[in-house]
Amino acid sequence: VHGFEDHNMTVLMDDRQHRSPTRDNIISAYKEVVFQSQPGDIVFCHYSGHGGRLEDDNGDEDDGYDETLIPVDFERSGQIRDDLLFKVLVHPMAAGVSVTCLMDCCHSGTVLDLPYRFVADGDHEAMERSPFVNNFYGLFSDAIAFGAAGA
Repeated sequence: VHGFEDHNMTVLMDDRQHRSPTRDNIISAYKEVVFQSQPGDIVFCHYSGHGGRLEDDNGDEDDGYDETLIPVDFERSGQIRDDLLFKVLVHPMAAGVSVTCLMDCCHSGTVLDLPYRFVADGDHEAMERSPFVNNFYGLFSDAIAFGAAGA
């Protein structure tokens, strides 16, 4: 696809041809990309699906809500909170890896708990400091979350 070799991509889809985007498979895919990435690599992660919000369960969100990804098996396995995404994808990523994450879902603006986000809401486009992030540790410093504003 687009010049990339299949062994360099992980595709999760609920189309019966690929591995299903279950909670475990999504988390495992993010862990694997972290494990395989080395300084100088360029990583692109794209999520298109449902997103949501749950009441913050540990007091680290200024707005009182964790943003979530909603996997196909959420009724059995639960939603994937932003705290877990930060723990498995952001925090352990090696320094020097350039990462772009495109999160095409509701409540995606701060789903990775990054310090900055790009907002395009139809009225304006701007890079802004994310007002609800207070657990960022300075790793993954080149990262920017692109999310659907107002969702």
